Amino acid sequence: MADAEYLRIINEGVAIWNQTRQMYPGVKPDLSGVVLHDVDLTGVDFSGTDLHNADLQRADMARANLEEANLAEANLRGVDLWRANLRGANLSRANLQGAILASSSLNRARLGGADLRGAILVDANLTNADMEGAITKGVRLPLR
Repeated sequence: MADAEYLRIINEGVAIWNQTRQMYPGVKPDLSGVVLHDVDLTGVDFSGTDLHNADLQRADMARANLEEANLAEANLRGVDLWRANLRGANLSRANLQGAILASSSLNRARLGGADLRGAILVDANLTNADMEGAITKGVRLPLR
């Protein structure tokens, strides 16, 4: 369950959140199960953050840093992750239907069992990504 203090900080906006992350770089925030629909999280630093079971449906997370974040079983349906850093992120069993992952870095990301139907992965870097069991019907794949 999401920590109330982290929830308060993210609700103050991306600038305050990122400033807090810079002040406490070793902290791994718990936002598991958080509900943030249709919010602007452009450029947010969620690196190492626990977001499993989070509901981020239709959030704008372009250029977000999600390196090593735990997004297992998260609802990322329709999320804009254009140019996001998802290196080493756990996206196991996440719902990424219709997500925009164009030009994103998914190096070493774990996508086992993820639902990627209709997702856009054009120019995404999937080097060493684990996609075993992922649902990929209608995915627009990388051109690299």
